[in-house]
Order: sequence, then C-alpha cells, then structure tokens
Amino acid sequence: FPLTTTANGRACLAELPEDEALRLIEAEWARNEVAGDLPRFLQRLGEVRRTGLAYDLDEHSEGISAIGFGFRDWGGTLHAISVPMPSTRFAEMKPAVEEALRVTKTGIAQMIAGDTT
Repeated sequence: FPLTTTANGRACLAELPEDEALRLIEAEWARNEVAGDLPRFLQRLGEVRRTGLAYDLDEHSEGISAIGFGFRDWGGTLHAISVPMPSTRFAEMKPAVEEALRVTKTGIAQMIAGDTT
C-alpha cells in the first residue's frame, strides 16, 4: 500500500521525522510519476501529528475511505492500524471509528509503556 494515499501510510509518515518523511514522499511520488502538492501534503501530515489520526477519503481506492493511527512498538518498529469502510457510510461511522481508534491507541501506548492499570 502506498504511503501517501492511505490512512495507514499517512499515519506512519506522521510518526517519522519530517526530513525522513519528505524523502519517502518524494521517492514514492517520483516512482509513481505523481505531481503532488508537497506543501499541502506536509500540512496534512502536520494535522495528523496534531490530532493523532490520518484519513484516506476515496484517495487510494474509489468508494473506500479509512481512518488510522501510527505507533512504534517496544523496539521502535513503526506500525499502523486503520479501519477502512465504504465511503457512502463514512460520515455516519466517522465519530464511532475515531473514538474506537483513540481508545485503541491509548491502550497500545499503555501496553508498550508497561502500564497495566
């Protein structure tokens, strides 16, 4: 799956230092001959960093939208969890999926930190 058009890819990019994310974005766009709007994309990554959630609204697969988040495990390996859904149901499902992902992200962070409370 591409990094720049999927919720999980964007979530992972947002977890990286900006220079590393920039290198991966430019490489993916060059490989796929995409003329992307880099300032706009970096602004979107900033929003993912701020909110903790990344979105794909019909950008990777027509008719499918997704919400996701990224995290690092104990060894520092980057992972992402995303929930894809039919775009026709996205607005209806968005609040519940966002809440479930935030709860999951908090639980994973606590588990990684060794907090068993």
